[in-house]
Amino acid sequence: MITRRYIYILLLLGACVEVFDPEIDSSSDQHLVVDALLTNENVRQIVTLSKTTEVGDTALIPVANAVVQIEDSNGDVFEFVYFKKGRYLSVNTFSGIVGNSYRLLIDVNGQRYESTFEELLPPGEIRGINTEFGFVPLQEETGEILNVPRISFSADVTFPANETSYYRFDWNATYQARTPSQGSGVCWTERGENEPEELVTDRVCYISENSSNFLKLFSSEGLEGTTFDDVEVFSVNPNKRFQTIYSPELVLYRISENIYDFWDAIEDQTFNAGSLFDSPPGPISGNMRNTDPNGTRVIGIFEVASVFRYRSFLKPSVVGRQLLHYDPDCTLQPGPFGTPPPPRPFSCCECLLLENSTAIKPAFWQD
Repeated sequence: MITRRYIYILLLLGACVEVFDPEIDSSSDQHLVVDALLTNENVRQIVTLSKTTEVGDTALIPVANAVVQIEDSNGDVFEFVYFKKGRYLSVNTFSGIVGNSYRLLIDVNGQRYESTFEELLPPGEIRGINTEFGFVPLQEETGEILNVPRISFSADVTFPANETSYYRFDWNATYQARTPSQGSGVCWTERGENEPEELVTDRVCYISENSSNFLKLFSSEGLEGTTFDDVEVFSVNPNKRFQTIYSPELVLYRISENIYDFWDAIEDQTFNAGSLFDSPPGPISGNMRNTDPNGTRVIGIFEVASVFRYRSFLKPSVVGRQLLHYDPDCTLQPGPFGTPPPPRPFSCCECLLLENSTAIKPAFWQD
C-alpha cells in the first residue's frame, strides 16, 4: 500500500493560497482518518485508523479502541483485531471475491462509520515491462546543471472490452548488491580500529525498495481495443541498482470509478494547486461517512481492488552503458604527494551495512 499520510492533510485543510492565522477551537472533535484496502489476494487484510491533530501538525494519532468489520453483499462479516500503530488486521486470511461488493464498518466510542458498498471487479493484466534509459537535468545548489542518468519502467496493459475500466499502479523492486572490498578489514584498519571477528568475502546482499508518496492512475476511457502499451509507471537512477540483476514488480489495482475519482482529485489537488489568485480547493470526499450527521467527521477511503502483479528480472544490458556501481568514497585514490585518502565507509567492506540490505535471498529471486 502506498504511503498516504500526507494525502489526508490535504483532504482536511486543502491548499492554502495566502498566509493567515485562524482562531482554532481547541475543544473541537478530531477527525477520523481511514486508510483501508481490500483485495482479491488471500492475506490478512489491513485497515488503518488515526485521528487528526491540531492545525499545523502533520502527525496523526493512531486509533486503538475501534471495532472494525468488513461486510459483503451476501451479509457475511469479517472481523478485525488491533495490531499496532493504528493498524487492524483481519482475524483470518481471506480474499475478496470478484463480483461481490463490500463495505467497511467502524465503531469508535459509539460513533459509527460506514463506507458505501464497493464492487470487486475482474482484474486487469500486465503483459510486460519495458525500459527506457536517458538523462534528466538536475540543478545543484551551486546552480550547476548535471545530467543525471534515469531508467524508466512502463507497462503493457490489457483491459476488458466494451467497458471503461479504472486502475491505480504501485511498484516495488529488489536488487543484488556487492561491495568493492567485501570481507576486507581495510575499512576498519584505516581508522585504527579492530576489524569485526567475522568477515565474509563472497557475501551477496539484496536491497528492496518501495514506492513512497506514489500515485499513478490509468483509465481505458476513450481507448479503442483491449490493450495499451508503454504506460509509464516509475523511474529510478540506475547507478548502484544494476550491478547484476534489478527486479521490479509492477502492481495493477483495478478500482471502481468512484475510487478512481477520489484518487484523481487527490492527484489534481496535490500537483495542481493553482496560482495565488485561484480559489482554494475544498476538502475531497471519500466513500466513508458518519451515520450521525452531527457526529465526528471522517475522511479517507475504503478501497476495494483486484490485483495483478508482474515481476521482471533485468540485467545491466538494458541500460546499455557503464554505470557507477559503488559509492565514490569506496574507490578514492591517494592525494597529492602520496597522501593517503580518507578512510572508506564501513559499507565499502560489508554489504549488510548498506541501507535496507539483507543476505537472505528472496523466495522469488531468479539468478
